[in-house]
Order: sequence, then structure tokens, then C-alpha cells
Amino acid sequence: MKNALSWWPTLQFHLDAARITDESMTRFRREMTRIRPRLFEGYAGTLVEFADFLERRGLRVPEPAAVASTAAPLTAPVRTRLEAVFGTPVYDEYRASEFGWITGECAQQDGLHVFSDVHRVEVVDGEGFPAAPGELGDLVVTDLRNGVYPLIRYRTGDRGILRAEPCPCGRSLPMMEQPQGRTNDLLHLPDGTALAHHISVMFSDHPESVRLFQVHQHEDYSITVRVVEGEGLDARAHIESAVGELRERTRNEVPVRLDLVDSLPYTGGKTKYIISDVPRS
Repeated sequence: MKNALSWWPTLQFHLDAARITDESMTRFRREMTRIRPRLFEGYAGTLVEFADFLERRGLRVPEPAAVASTAAPLTAPVRTRLEAVFGTPVYDEYRASEFGWITGECAQQDGLHVFSDVHRVEVVDGEGFPAAPGELGDLVVTDLRNGVYPLIRYRTGDRGILRAEPCPCGRSLPMMEQPQGRTNDLLHLPDGTALAHHISVMFSDHPESVRLFQVHQHEDYSITVRVVEGEGLDARAHIESAVGELRERTRNEVPVRLDLVDSLPYTGGKTKYIISDVPRS
């Protein structure tokens, strides 16, 4: 009740990401048209699902001032698609159920500002020691406003990179790269080498060529890259080139297969970009 009252002045309305149907999206689009919200926020996968629905039905919605994406990395192909459908800038956020908003993009759309007035965000190595700016490590968060159940250096399960350079926008908030995936969703080679950095942006050079993608490593270390092809010029060639670069990163030690699909599965409105079935030691 307290949460509902605190958000009441914003006139929020919701589409349940776990129960998305054409009927529920029709009702949601009707409410969106009536209320004309200034901010449209959702899981990355749910936003894509709603965008697909609008295009499939030939429908439009009133353009909000901004769209905010969370719950999964906002890849370049997804950003490009959502901005084309909703006609407005799309910004990435990093949130966690334990903390709420932790970081968010500004108008530069290049890196995430850490909301350091309410959260302390650190990147640490496997032993818990601070990683240098630019180094990949585990994200740990301290909540500076929770006086009931303090969370101190809480491991979120995500991997990240802090930046040393300030944002050109002039804000003094610290900067962080987009989270690089879950700690248990790394790709592994048989010799123990782990690959994670930049996997989620492997198609960023030609975002119009890909609508969605998923990298799935199986128990035998082989990798399947599932791609929903976009409508960009030479899309197939760009996709095959990016998959070829992934093969080079694996040093051709494991098979990497490209699988062109019509859609990807959503779990509670979320799409996992990296899945690993390799047993953890």
C-alpha cells in the first residue's frame, strides 16, 4: 500500500511482463493512447514484444519523451529498433530488485551514470579486491539509504567495468560500462579460458542487421548463436562476419554454429543474451 501511494502522483499503469498476449497488449495500448505517458519503461524483451505487436497490427502510440529499458543489456540492434517504432530516444538502465535504480544513461547514450548519492558501486576481482577502472570484474553494491536491512558490498551476480573518465555531459556522477553479463553466464573454452567482455555487443557495428540474438553454450562447449535477422542491407553477411569474429575469439577450439530463427523465448518478459550449460567446477 505504501509503495502504491508513493507512486500514485505519477499515474503509473502496467503491462504484466509475465502475461503478454495480443489481448493484454491491446488493452495496454488503449491505456497508453488515453493517458499519453511522458516516460515508457520496461524490460528490454517486453519492449521488443510490444513493438512487434504494434508493427504487426499497423498501430502507433503517442510518442513519449523517452523510453527506458532495463532487466537485460540494451544492445545496439534493440535500441535501433525501439527508437524506430516509438519515435523517441531509448535509454538503458541498470536495476536490481534489492536496490531499485542503480545506474542510468544520460542523453549521451554512452555509458551509465552511477547514482552514487544513494548507492556505492564497486567492481572487484574473485578475491574481493577492487579492480582498476577499465578492468572487468564482479559488481558489488552498497545501499546507502536502507536503514532497516543494510546491504553492504552485496554481490549482484553481474559483471561490470567502471570508467575513469567523466561523461562529456558534465555531470559529476561516476561512470560505468553496460553490465557484461551474469557471473554464471560466461562462455568457457575447454582449457578454462572465460569469455564474456563484449559478447553482448557483438553485432553493434551493424545494429540494423539483427533484431534479437542469443549466445548459447552447450555442455560439450559448443556454441549456438541464435539470431532474428533484421532488415538492414547485407544483413546476412554482417551476421556471418560477427559470428566469424566470435569463432576467432574462441581460437576455433569449439564449434560455433549460426542458427537463424524467427523469435527467441522470453522468461518473464526477459531475454537472456548469454546462456551457458557448461558445468561449473
